[in-house]
Amino acid sequence: AYSRFKSRNPRSMLAGSAAVGFLLVAGAGRFGVISLSVVGWSLSAVLAVAVITGWAGWRSVPLALFALGVVSAGWSALGQGAGGGLTGRQVDILIVVAELAVVSAGLTAPFLLEERPGRRALLIGLGAAAAATAILSVGASTVWILGLWTLGLPGWLPGIVYALAFGGLATTWWSAFDSGQWNVGVGVFLMTAGGVGTISTYQSGLVLAGVLIVGELVTRPKPSVTTAEGLVTPALGEGVPLQVRADSRSQPAKSSHSPDREGSP
Repeated sequence: AYSRFKSRNPRSMLAGSAAVGFLLVAGAGRFGVISLSVVGWSLSAVLAVAVITGWAGWRSVPLALFALGVVSAGWSALGQGAGGGLTGRQVDILIVVAELAVVSAGLTAPFLLEERPGRRALLIGLGAAAAATAILSVGASTVWILGLWTLGLPGWLPGIVYALAFGGLATTWWSAFDSGQWNVGVGVFLMTAGGVGTISTYQSGLVLAGVLIVGELVTRPKPSVTTAEGLVTPALGEGVPLQVRADSRSQPAKSSHSPDREGSP
């Protein structure tokens, strides 16, 4: 939230204000001033604000998918019981939507990187996916219980789907840390550690922090690049150079009259 306020950008400051609001709501819920359902819906609202205010095209797709998973899973939990109004079938549909959204976020996680992952990162992702497939194929109930507790996913989809999503995350982590994009790697790790389950405000805080960190980096404009010829061009490679060549000198215009021309004094 502090970095968002520091940016002086109206959209970033709005996301920072929403984050501070969630902290206040979470504190009020902890001391019993407001109900836990209000805290849960507040997280959904803050995530929506963070994604909308930080939208930067295709690079923001993984954040939007993950936020959709959090909102769907939270709705399935908050909508049950007295006053919830959801039927059992509706709850099941929301959980499936949450699983599909989170898995899609893992598969598209490399979109968060500034450049395409290298060959080594892709090989590491494939190796992580193969290892996850082997672990999930065992079918031990302990594995699925851990997945439900940490990520909030009941594991209704085929195991290969979760393995491929984990491979996408591994590729993103390796590329981010290898290329110096530490904040991207840390932000994705916080989102993964928090999961989509509305178990505690601690996990919800991890998710919110991860989304804000990654969202700020995705929308941050790149600095101008100075080429070898002394040209200063925009980072996206569009537009006209902002400066002329540093070694260029203004040359006087040649006269169209020659001193040897016939009739000259």
